[in-house]
Amino acid sequence: MEPLVITQGGTVTHEHLERMVLGSEPWLTLGYTGEHLPGILRLFQQNEHLTAHQGNRLAGAAAFTRHWLLGGYLKLLVVDPDLRGGGVGGKLMDALEDLMFQDSPNLFACVSSFNASALAFYHKRGYQKVGVIEQLIVPQHDEILLRKTMGPWRGYKNNKP
Repeated sequence: MEPLVITQGGTVTHEHLERMVLGSEPWLTLGYTGEHLPGILRLFQQNEHLTAHQGNRLAGAAAFTRHWLLGGYLKLLVVDPDLRGGGVGGKLMDALEDLMFQDSPNLFACVSSFNASALAFYHKRGYQKVGVIEQLIVPQHDEILLRKTMGPWRGYKNNKP
């Protein structure tokens, strides 16, 4: 198997997202269909993002912003369904955290309340629940706001808000 290579930027296409989103969780429970893919694609086109490749294959991607509640915010993490559980998501998060914590002590993410595997993934990485956004996407489920922090903003690597 070829090594996983993480880069800033890179191309994410409609076809990539179709493979990574449609027909798998958490997207099924959230009701995502092909008509939602253009909006998801815009997340990658209009925001900073990381891509993970194994050879020519896009293994995963993460869209994020640096400017959210005195930190960064992970907008979307997608991993090829055939590669889930193989470390792609963890390596993308390692790269994202390394990038974010250069300038800010906080990184936030939201996870659907029914998505026990994602909640466990982030918990293992040191993320803590900081809030609940009730029924944000679908009426039956909430979104859990998570935060990983390296400390308060004031004084973090000379930040001066």
